[in-house]
Amino acid sequence: MALRKRRPGLVYPVWEDWHYVGSGGSEPAFSNSWANVTGSPKLAFRIRETGIVDIQGTIDSGTGLNVFTLPVDYRPSSFTAVTISAYIAANGRISCLATIATNGIVSVLVDPTGAGTTYPERANFGSAQFNLSPAVVA
Repeated sequence: MALRKRRPGLVYPVWEDWHYVGSGGSEPAFSNSWANVTGSPKLAFRIRETGIVDIQGTIDSGTGLNVFTLPVDYRPSSFTAVTISAYIAANGRISCLATIATNGIVSVLVDPTGAGTTYPERANFGSAQFNLSPAVVA
């Protein structure tokens, strides 16, 4: 990772470019028929200099909970969940959870209890983010 100086004596890594899910090459593929929504921001992720991973974009047409799998260097050290917005025809726009497992699987869940297998018709990650290594609270 390249480094640059912003202030004398302090060195910060340069933010990397976005990685676009489903764009081919070395980028992760979508799972379960999820796809980008035409005309909306594409699903993408990056890591920032502070160890924060950003995920953004809007997806739809999925046939299962799992959306894609993050590469090893982008995976959290513990199971993580972030609130995102979603759409279900029966309920309209709702809040739901995007979960990021330690194996890198990113999923969208409408039923946070895990009792069901409900997933939304459309999900918007907005500006979701998580820490690679969450702080431990004593």
